[in-house]
Amino acid sequence: MLFLEMRGRMLTRYFVDTHVHFWNLALMYYDWLTDKYIENDIIGDYHSISSRDYLPADFEREVPPDHRPLVVHLECALGHKDPVDETKWIASLAVKNDWIGALVGRGDLRDTRFEELLERHMSASNLFRGIRMFSGPDVWTTSGFKNGLRLLRDRKLILDLEADADTLPQAAEMAGVYDDLRIILEHAGFPKQRTVEYFHRWRKAIKCFAAHPNVACKISGLGMVDHGWSENSIRPWVEECFECFGAERCMFGSNWPVDSLYSSYAALVKACTNITKVLSEADQQKFFYQNAVDYYSICNGAADVKGA
Repeated sequence: MLFLEMRGRMLTRYFVDTHVHFWNLALMYYDWLTDKYIENDIIGDYHSISSRDYLPADFEREVPPDHRPLVVHLECALGHKDPVDETKWIASLAVKNDWIGALVGRGDLRDTRFEELLERHMSASNLFRGIRMFSGPDVWTTSGFKNGLRLLRDRKLILDLEADADTLPQAAEMAGVYDDLRIILEHAGFPKQRTVEYFHRWRKAIKCFAAHPNVACKISGLGMVDHGWSENSIRPWVEECFECFGAERCMFGSNWPVDSLYSSYAALVKACTNITKVLSEADQQKFFYQNAVDYYSICNGAADVKGA
């Protein structure tokens, strides 16, 4: 169950959305939205979101008036020279939009100046919680990347990780070696096919990764591959995440506005609410609220929610 509160005559739902993006095309360089648009990408044609800014006001228009999510912003200014510029910009947005509760920045863990970058991210905003770096096993095994993992661990920061059925076994090895580093898996392990054979392969990989207690899972982004998704089509993937990670290590995420290509925000929240109704009320609150607050150390806005 989401946190509920009567506001006037309206029953308002409070929850945390752990995966939201904002962008300003005039302010920063987003290669994937502009001159490096990805044709024939797995997520389909995303021209409708690439040609315009996506700002907090746009997000608020898509969220139903009885939904009040706190959000975690994930970096998306790929190609921009200095990742800290994005952190500073999101921090400025959070001043006027206190429902932005945390942010994850960009950085290359292999960079010899990665420690300096972390310090600049942390100085730029008290909402900074960790790093996302698109990479794979060939990078994860390098000495530079391993040093970056230690720097994150020593500062109690998060690694937001993208991995799939093919790379989760190697991600599991990483999690085992750095067992005091918090790693949050994005997009439920990004299942890239919807066949029975693939489901079993993905499930095996998820179980391997989830065996490590220092990892958690965002159930997000399932529409990127399942463009005509329904509550029933995503149910097995959601349920398997709960089976493997437990309610204590699963979090709700929308991947907005990318997943807005294939859904309304209300439909996504409703589907996840319906699927998780089999859980106890306490476990539903963990999934929609408390786990995200704990992992991302969300303290502004969330603290004002009654019953939190």
